[in-house]
Amino acid sequence: MVRGSRVILAIFAATFLVNGVVSAYGRLYPLRLVDLGLSVDPVVWLAGLGVLMSLAGAAGLRMVRPHIDGVHTVRRGYVIACAVAAVGVVGLAGAPEENSGSLAVLVAAGALPLTRTFSTIWVNRQTSSDVRATVHSLLAQAKYLGEITCGLALAAVAQLADMSIALVTCGALRATTILLVQRFGNPRTERMP
Repeated sequence: MVRGSRVILAIFAATFLVNGVVSAYGRLYPLRLVDLGLSVDPVVWLAGLGVLMSLAGAAGLRMVRPHIDGVHTVRRGYVIACAVAAVGVVGLAGAPEENSGSLAVLVAAGALPLTRTFSTIWVNRQTSSDVRATVHSLLAQAKYLGEITCGLALAAVAQLADMSIALVTCGALRATTILLVQRFGNPRTERMP
């Protein structure tokens, strides 16, 4: 079923890229904020930011939940969440100081959990109950493979080039995900086996 469905393959590829970015971004943003020169103890600042990030993610989920009513809405929501997260990630790369950098982190944090939620809903709507658990298991494997592969690649970029370039690369991967989902995530072009 997975091989025969453009939509599910697009979801898998998007999950691979998105989770690779999420994993790398989770390691890069604290380093970038410290490099910007936090005015208070980094542990206190990052702990407070972590709480605010959780609240931003919860607020984002609560805000979009009532509006998820169809496959097109889920795909559109996934694209918007990727775009908002890309803006936050690239905003952090160009942030001149810790306050604007922290705001960029919060923007990304409000959108990042939405992609996971949208992909779960999307898979549920594209699969029948007899194969749904297996497809979700395969989706989890795509997630882990993305975390390893993209995480290593982005770590190499940060090490060999610059942290800001690694963050911009994270944004570029998000943009690639948007193009992928826009091109292949449309159920109207789906060919049934």
